[in-house]
Amino acid sequence: MTALEIPNFSRSRCRRPLSAARSRLFRHANGPISLKSTVSNPTPIGRRSSALISSILFVSAPFAIELVGGPQFAPSVDVLRILAVGAPATFLVAVWAFALLSLRRYRELIVANAVIVVVAVALCLVLIPPLGAKGAATVTASLEVILAGGYAFALTRADKELRPRLERVPRIALAFAPAFALALILPVHPVAAAVIGVLTFALLLKLLRVLPEELFEAVLHRRRPAGGVQ
Repeated sequence: MTALEIPNFSRSRCRRPLSAARSRLFRHANGPISLKSTVSNPTPIGRRSSALISSILFVSAPFAIELVGGPQFAPSVDVLRILAVGAPATFLVAVWAFALLSLRRYRELIVANAVIVVVAVALCLVLIPPLGAKGAATVTASLEVILAGGYAFALTRADKELRPRLERVPRIALAFAPAFALALILPVHPVAAAVIGVLTFALLLKLLRVLPEELFEAVLHRRRPAGGVQ
């Protein structure tokens, strides 16, 4: 259970951007534009923070497992790394599920989840007997990605203007790949490697001009006194 407990804790770190996306969805009655912007571009901070959490979990998995379970749980490292791959999809699933609910697309939600149940049973029968815990982790991560894809397809069918925007994805991937590779190959402690990877990722995002303005607004808001007095 150790490898399963850590991702649950990490997901709680995304509650703020996820709550922001949810609140924007529930206010969409003021006009379709807010819903469109939230669904097609679900909080820049949330997307990047979920990707960061995923990479941090992957890189620091040996330390996290040793800290939580001890050296005897070392085989859980690979399980945790597999689960980390599906972490970003979890954020998208939550946002797009609330979008479908706000649009009253209950049929699409039921169909998507019914398909996921069938796929889950099939994948469990195929992967768990030969791979054990790794197979179960692969099933879990795969289902998150498949469900996110199903919700995106349902939203696109409901309104083509709700299609997820992918313009920035190549630049984000261009920043993420070298930062992630650097964190993996550095011969340092996993925590130090994760910190270096995060800083490198942030620097490359800034250089590629995809660092969200929401981040700076959040920092300024934290530094601003409660009464608004400078």
